[in-house]
Formats: sequence, structure tokens, C-alpha cells
Amino acid sequence: MKNKLVLLISLSIIAALIGSCNSSYLLRSIYYNTPSIKDYEIFPERQIKNGNVHYKFPKDTGKFYADSINYQFSERFNVPGISDFEQFLKVTETTAFIILKNDTLVFEKYYNGYNRESINTSFSTSKAFASALVGIAIADGYIEGMNDPISKYLPEIKEKANETLTIKSLVTMSSGIAYDDESLFGDDAHSYYGTNLREYALDFSMNHEPGTRFQYNNINPLLLGIILERATGMPVAKYLETKIWQPIGAEYEASWSLDENGFEKMESGINARAIDFLKFGRLFLNKGRWNDMVIIPEMYVAESTTVDTTKNFLQNIYRELSYSYHWWIFNRYEGQDDYFAEGNLGQYIYVSPHTQTVIVRHGKEYGYNRWPEFFNKLTNHISGLPLSDNPFEITYNKLGLKYAIALADSLNVINFPQKISEYYLNLFGYKLLSEGNNEDAIAVFKLNVRLYPESFNVYDSLGEAYLANNQKEPALLNYRKSLELNPNNRNAENVINSLLE
Repeated sequence: MKNKLVLLISLSIIAALIGSCNSSYLLRSIYYNTPSIKDYEIFPERQIKNGNVHYKFPKDTGKFYADSINYQFSERFNVPGISDFEQFLKVTETTAFIILKNDTLVFEKYYNGYNRESINTSFSTSKAFASALVGIAIADGYIEGMNDPISKYLPEIKEKANETLTIKSLVTMSSGIAYDDESLFGDDAHSYYGTNLREYALDFSMNHEPGTRFQYNNINPLLLGIILERATGMPVAKYLETKIWQPIGAEYEASWSLDENGFEKMESGINARAIDFLKFGRLFLNKGRWNDMVIIPEMYVAESTTVDTTKNFLQNIYRELSYSYHWWIFNRYEGQDDYFAEGNLGQYIYVSPHTQTVIVRHGKEYGYNRWPEFFNKLTNHISGLPLSDNPFEITYNKLGLKYAIALADSLNVINFPQKISEYYLNLFGYKLLSEGNNEDAIAVFKLNVRLYPESFNVYDSLGEAYLANNQKEPALLNYRKSLELNPNNRNAENVINSLLE
């Protein structure tokens, strides 16, 4: 602690000499270093009271079938070296894992020093709450509609933003507002540690036309928060308390972290217990209803969790995920798509309408880089469905590689809306590679190159498969092509250098 104090004093002197008006967030960024799920301890907070009625889920852990999940767990769930489900949760630094199936708790366990009463900060899952409050504010008449220009509620920004900068463009991360997410002390640090987030958010500049491009941007939810507090005449945490937290029968009080000026950290700051985050997921699963009470309009829930097919830039943004009103959409090939809210270090609220399942996962770290795919397989398993509903994998398992490739080619030729994605083929190729099936892996990666020739990543993956098969010349060729498409691909650059030594 003494060393940190000395460091803080030294940095304060440096900041004073520099004369930076933003020195406070820089100092906090350096002092706290990296975010933690216990960051609710370092920020001021506004209490979110629960009501007198506390909803308790019925329980039936016998429905979870843990033994069947553990059967060939490593191979079936693509988690090499892990023998069973609970070992997987422990080693991935999971703190809470809860599954609600058909409105019944079938699994609720806590790990790594956490228990049912442990508080966890939401990180970016709070954005889904912010979006829900916008829908409620529309129903309450405080906000006219999603296509309202934000200048209607924030008149001081009229000179720099035209009427195309709408509330909808904020919740779909397509505002066009400039955002630096690459610099060490850029907007990610400022939006997290800033001491006057209203001033910071309102001082935005435009980078491109709203509604034309996706960019994940923490200024968007901050602006939503300012709109909500002005439109409703109350702090955002209070609106959440009266409109969502108490009506859903939260078992515990919660809080919303604040900046030094009493404004909610809209991008990240709800602090609560896992079981109450699960209730929020159930609210969306039930289309905005809590038993007989309408809390969020059903149409707004549908819009929030459905991809806008008229906006191509909102589809297949990352892996095979799309984006809507602060929810990520996970494509199912059959049935209604799954969707989830995701926060830093692997905080998730995952909703699967097709299987009537909600999953909450909290953790100290991500611990695993494919949680949405894992949740998708898990919801399928406990519903008696094949682990994957992807037609490529089903065809591969039943008929073999030749027929699976023919299927992918045919879907691509007819431009089928749910054609096999680049990310999925890449994932499946690596699955084959991990099983030692190098030849089939190479064939799948070559298919990916053929279907997605403009992607640098497909050549990188094919190069890796060739290397695993001791074929250095074609590996070098593909790594060079990957580097040509993306000169910043350090992995390709390093492999090329090592091959040429």
C-alpha cells in the first residue's frame, strides 16, 4: 500500500505539471491497473432497494443430469484437458453458475470463494438494463420513441449532431460517435474511471454518419443515462428500482456505481447477486412480463433481441454474433435465436427462448474464450437436443466431410440467410485439429478460404493446420497471404520469420 501511495503522489505531481484536465481518470487507471469484479468497492454508489415481496424460484436439481453432461465432457464440449463440468467451472475462475430451465432452478452453485450472497459487478451486462429502461420510459410516455433524435433531450449537442443521431443508434452501437478503444488511456479507461461522466459524454465528436456502421462504444450508454434522468426526472438507479428491481421480486438490495458527480456508470456499474441477475434474464425470456404484470412492452423486447435484417452492419459482427438493443444475438439454425448480455471478465446473462432456458455465469476472469457457444451446447443438452444444430456439423457426423462441404457450398451459392459462417467453420476446423484429424481440418480451413477469401484469419488458420501436418511450404504461403490482408497480424509475421530462419 505504501508503494502505491508513493506512486499516486508522484503521478499527481506529474499530472499537475502537465496540467491535464483529465488527470484524475488517468491516475485512477494507473492506480487500480485492471478492472475487477469487486470494483463496486472503489466507486461511490446509489442504493437500489428491493421490495417486500422476494420471488423464489422452484428447484429441481434432478433435472440437470450432471452425469450425462460429464460423459466425454472434454470432447463433446470442446474443452481439452477438462474431465467434468464442475472442474471446468472451477478452473475457469467462475464464481457463480445458475441454470433456469422451464421456470425451475436446475443448477445453482458457487465457486472460488463466492456464495449466494456474494456481490458481483455487472460490467457491460448493465447496458441491457439501460436498454430495458428506455423501453419502459417509452411506455411511460417520458420518451416518445426510438427514432427520436437525442438532441430532443440534450439540446446542448444540437450544433454537432443532426437528427440522424437517434436513441436507436445509441442502443445499436451505430451512433457514429468517435471512440478510441485502442489507446492505453483512451475512451475505455475514461468511460470507466472518469469522475464527471456527464461532461465527458456530452463532449463527444462525430466520426461517421449515424446508422451506417457498428462500433462498440461506452459513450452511447452514458448518453442514454443522461436522457433517462432528464426525461424521468429521477436518477437512473431509482428508475430501475421502481420499474424493474422491485417488480421482479429481487431477493437482495443492489447498487449502481457512480462517478464523483453522482451519475450512474451506465456502461458497467450494477452490483448485485447472481440470483437477481437471473430474474432479469427470466423477465426477457417471458417477453417483458413478470407473471401477470407487464414490465417491458413485448414489442420492445422482441425488437431488443432480434437482428434488424435491414442493417447488414449489425449482423455477424464478431464470430457469428449479431447485435441489437444492447443484446448480442447468437444464431440458431432452427428456432428462435438465443441472445445474451456480456460483461468484462466473463459476466453473462444468456437467454434461450427455443429451449426455455436462462443461464447466469459470473467469474473473476473469462477463463474460457467461447462461453456463448458453450451455453448454446449446454441448453441443447439439457433439452434433449443435439449439442449443435449447425447443419455442417450434423452432415459431417452423419454423412462425412464430402457431403458437409457440398452443403456449405450450396448454401453459399444460393446466398442462404443462415449460410455456414466463417467463425463456425474456423471453430470446427480447430476442433478437428485438436482431435488430430489434420487432413479433415485442412479441408475445412480450405473451404473457409474459398467462402471468405477477404478474411485474413482464414489464411492464418489454414497455415496453422498445414504446420500441424508438417507442410511448411503451403503454411508459409497462407501466412503470407494473411499478413498481406492484415499487415497488423503479428502472429503471421512471427510464424513467417520463424519459418524463414
